[in-house]
Amino acid sequence: MKNNKLARCYQCYYSIWVHPTKDGRAMISTCCNNMFRAENRVIAVNNIKKTWNSRQFKFQRKLKLKKDWSSCKGASCENRPFAQQLIDENVNNAIKKGNTELEYLPRMVTIIPSEGCNNNCYFCYQAPARKKCENYRLRNNLIQELKDDIIPHAAWVVISGGEPFFSIEGLDLINWTLSCYPEKKLCVLTNGTLLDKFGLERIMRNNISLRITFYGMSKLTYSEVTKTDNFNAMFNNVKGLIDAGYKNMKLVFIVSRKSLVDAEAFCEFIAGNEHLQGIVENNCFEGKQCYKLMEQLERKYIHAASRLRFGYRDEGLIRRITRKLYLPWYSLRYLSGSKP
Repeated sequence: MKNNKLARCYQCYYSIWVHPTKDGRAMISTCCNNMFRAENRVIAVNNIKKTWNSRQFKFQRKLKLKKDWSSCKGASCENRPFAQQLIDENVNNAIKKGNTELEYLPRMVTIIPSEGCNNNCYFCYQAPARKKCENYRLRNNLIQELKDDIIPHAAWVVISGGEPFFSIEGLDLINWTLSCYPEKKLCVLTNGTLLDKFGLERIMRNNISLRITFYGMSKLTYSEVTKTDNFNAMFNNVKGLIDAGYKNMKLVFIVSRKSLVDAEAFCEFIAGNEHLQGIVENNCFEGKQCYKLMEQLERKYIHAASRLRFGYRDEGLIRRITRKLYLPWYSLRYLSGSKP
């Protein structure tokens, strides 16, 4: 069921998110939920590596050392284990020494090289810009810095979007990582519509971890949400991977007011295939409209709980206003010049 417990998160010790701004600069954050707060982000024109030990992130680490979780207030994330033993060791060693300035670079990096997408979901926060053909994309020098300075040191590389198999920048990073660092754990967050163009066999041969988003379980619903006719392409690609026995993927159903009707069909799809992992998440801008159905489905499919997880998200207007005002003392301590 829905979990309101405050997350105990050490992501500022091992992970960064790199998100493009409108003018191509990089917004760097160590928090995927509160990345838009001034205390949790750094805007970079160059030298992404230097941001890792910026004042903001050292301040966050100082709080973690004191077991002060103020910076997590307002976040809707869940408790997450470290991605692998190597990351665990780095973090524990740094905490044991009381370090806030880290000698190692991020062990996990999530990159959004471009917001370009071949879907046009009605709830996407990039929809207005996409209509004006003003997709956000990282500048070439920043992408080169990621290749030279960040990715070589990361154990996990996550490439998202937008649709990474659609954008030039996304495809470039995927191809480059596979070519230069085939041993790295590469995860791609995708809508699945272009997997066949990239090559299903190539995906399986390189064991790319996929997180494939479903916006509906029928052509009609998918079209209602995405304003495209991409359902058959997406579903055929997923079915092709399943039929080939590919297991390194998770399927994610986004519940929205237009896809509520298909949510149970997705649960049946996951529950009926013992090799599939599934996640049901609501469109974060319509959270409370979806919770009741999701809670019903979570109870009904409790027998598949080991493979079917439910994530409750809320970025509605009231929550967004609340997040701007959350725990002012934390913000004041940062702004007042507390020395990390």
